[in-house]
Amino acid sequence: MVATVWVWTTNKNSIQNISERVSAIGGHPFLFVTFPVTLALFLRYNCMNAILRATFCFLLPVLLLTACAKNEYSGAYEDNIIERSILKQDSLIQQYIENHNLAMEHDFSGLYFKIEEPGDSIHPTLNSVPTINYTRRNLNDSLLDASFGDTDFDGRALKDHIVGWQIGLQKIGKGGKIFMIIPSRLAFGTAAVGNIIPANTVLVCDVELVDFK
Repeated sequence: MVATVWVWTTNKNSIQNISERVSAIGGHPFLFVTFPVTLALFLRYNCMNAILRATFCFLLPVLLLTACAKNEYSGAYEDNIIERSILKQDSLIQQYIENHNLAMEHDFSGLYFKIEEPGDSIHPTLNSVPTINYTRRNLNDSLLDASFGDTDFDGRALKDHIVGWQIGLQKIGKGGKIFMIIPSRLAFGTAAVGNIIPANTVLVCDVELVDFK
């Protein structure tokens, strides 16, 4: 049996001991080599090739399944951290409500609120531009910021405010007042607002809806 291979070399004499015939193609560093192969060597090569193919076919699914399991575990771990954070904040909010002897309603979103003045019967939508008067504190009752008068945030639509305000302000009409305790996930989340509001802060808000358009 005869096998033909390509050999990379810059020295044509380096393969004379293993080949029966060497023909160089125009001085190209590739040499075209033909040499005899025994049946035993041929069978050994094919057996090794079959073993390698079988090993690859077996290991590939195992590696893919391992990677998928790792990703699923990682995702479950992150979900668990988020869930624990939500439960921890909810526990702190309920403790605040108990300590201040408050009667609050609980929205399915996680927002706690109390409508102090309902206002008129027409409520704003997400596309409305509300004019409000507000204060924002944390669970330690430290004042974080306030409007100190009426503001529409330079014509900002309600949909561009924090989610807690989007939910709460749609519950009242013009002239209405609402007290809200807003979990951080419905406020600014993991983002800090300059040096004013730290990341992951629960907001305690008093908001008066002066007007909207």
